[in-house]
Amino acid sequence: MFKILYDHPSRKFNQLNIAGDFTGWKITPMKKDPKNQDRWEIQINEADLPQGINKVHFKFIDDNGNWFTDEEYPKEVDEHDNENNVKMLIKEKEKESGNNSISNEGDTVIDEELDDEGPVSPAPSLNANNTTSTNYNDDDGNDTEIQKNVLEKESVQDDDDSNNSKNLEDSPDIDESTATPPASSDSNAVIKNEETDAYRGILATIIAFFARLFSAPFG
Repeated sequence: MFKILYDHPSRKFNQLNIAGDFTGWKITPMKKDPKNQDRWEIQINEADLPQGINKVHFKFIDDNGNWFTDEEYPKEVDEHDNENNVKMLIKEKEKESGNNSISNEGDTVIDEELDDEGPVSPAPSLNANNTTSTNYNDDDGNDTEIQKNVLEKESVQDDDDSNNSKNLEDSPDIDESTATPPASSDSNAVIKNEETDAYRGILATIIAFFARLFSAPFG
């Protein structure tokens, strides 16, 4: 759809008409713009025009039936030496295409700005079960590896502390009153002397036995 406008507030019409090759040169009434009563307009559907048409020719007709042209539009002289206004449809199509292009470019710029922000990196988790499976979106792979190693060491240390605490809780209570203290060096010496005296007594008994045994036949 495109419009042909007549916008000259100084010229007043009860009814302004138009005729052109898009109407078969039949006089057709124009309508006042609801927002501006001094402006007249007519809408033309391009689908009603012959295929391949890139411009239309027209003239305005006043209340007295006089045909005239508007200085706001280009003019062409036809084969009958009639001067008519011309409206180029290619420019209208370029305007519509330009508006759509600007709209699409605006959407593209917004999308690119969103893409430049990049994905949000997840917060590192200290959970031992998730430490090795956590992925970081860092540009530097070394930083990611260092962070993972630190988290693994912290996890192992937490496990050791937990196991030590558990072992202390499971250990039975020791009654200090019944516990046997370690033997001192003096106690060890007494025990050793007692054993030596016992060996000597046994040795003396054996010697006395053999002495009686050998002395008996000669007595």
